[in-house]
Amino acid sequence: MKKVISIFILGAIILSLPSCKGESANNNSVSESTNFTENSQPTEEPMVQETVAETKTPVTSETSVQENSTGTSSLVKAGSIEELNTVIENDISNTVAILTSEYEQLETEINTYDMYIENTNKVETFYNMINDENKNLCIRMQEYAVSYAEKILSSNISIDDKYDEFDELYDNIYDEGGDNIYDEIYDGLLDDMYDLFYDGVLDDGYDEAPYKEWSKASSQEYDWWSETSSDVYDQWSDFQSDVYDFWSDIRSELWDNDIDKAKEVLTDYKADVNKLRQ
Repeated sequence: MKKVISIFILGAIILSLPSCKGESANNNSVSESTNFTENSQPTEEPMVQETVAETKTPVTSETSVQENSTGTSSLVKAGSIEELNTVIENDISNTVAILTSEYEQLETEINTYDMYIENTNKVETFYNMINDENKNLCIRMQEYAVSYAEKILSSNISIDDKYDEFDELYDNIYDEGGDNIYDEIYDGLLDDMYDLFYDGVLDDGYDEAPYKEWSKASSQEYDWWSETSSDVYDQWSDFQSDVYDFWSDIRSELWDNDIDKAKEVLTDYKADVNKLRQ
């Protein structure tokens, strides 16, 4: 009788083994499908896995930046890394489009030496506009870097994955964003201004106008162009340097698995960026 009972129990144990194995495989699948640490609890919707298509409100030029009471553009919060990338792209494109539109208007209105002399105030105003728009855009790029870091560091992914996610900041702000600003404003629009006025209508006026008047206008135009070019380059260079140092420092701390130090780097950088608005 004992032998029969033993055979029955052994058979029951054997039948239960596939079920346990299947449960274990399911548990392993869940573990491998997330990038969280052992002590982390996955959320229902990990922040970095959201897409623009999943958001209820599409990112448009109207939602990328807003104007405050002083006329200075302020950052609009983005819900995900992907959405933030779109906001950055739109912001650069919109800023360049605004400046290009103003340039094309000047190109139409001031196409002779006499028209230039009559509208020097418009030319000077536009140089100031280029300077201000570029400065504010470079500040916003640093604000975007803060947003990147806040999203990544507050997510539930592992430290190794946080380290990798910071490549998004480098690629979209320092590399692609920085290149676009340099190419479109410093190496693009300002070169066009030089060709249009100093090397264009003013050069044409050399044989038409009194030398003293022509010399004064040409010198003034060159000074405006040179000073604006220098300011725009310095603003771009400072933004590039600050973002690169921030990206490098915070990844160094993550490489050392020190999340607290990484958050300290973010806090210090955020304070420095806030000072740029003062």
